[in-house]
Amino acid sequence: LKTTTNQASLHYAVLEGICFGILDGINAIKLVNSDFKEIFMVGGGSKSSFWISLLASVINKKLSVCEQSEFGAALGVARLAMFADNSIKDKDLIIKDIVVKEHFNSSSKHTKILQKRYEVWKEIYISNKKNN
Repeated sequence: LKTTTNQASLHYAVLEGICFGILDGINAIKLVNSDFKEIFMVGGGSKSSFWISLLASVINKKLSVCEQSEFGAALGVARLAMFADNSIKDKDLIIKDIVVKEHFNSSSKHTKILQKRYEVWKEIYISNKKNN
């Protein structure tokens, strides 16, 4: 931080840091399953096209936003509960086709820059983790 750091820079740094944390999680998942065909954005974050575009470039994957994506997490939990409910006989009625509202593709120009920034972020993260 510097005296010239403004509020927009701080906001961006938070979003970028969260994206890098998500990338760490994705890299961990890839160790056991690298088959990511579709990634859907759900919850409140799915309302920010800026954040989704940034995340798409950080993880270098296409991201999709569905209709009513802000309810996606809640619907997912409800569907899991319905699958566990033995009184529901026709489980095929629980899952419906996902209607995609918008796709966000990674930007190769941004991905290259963000990959370098991610490497720096990882070094700082590991360094701070060792000191605690």
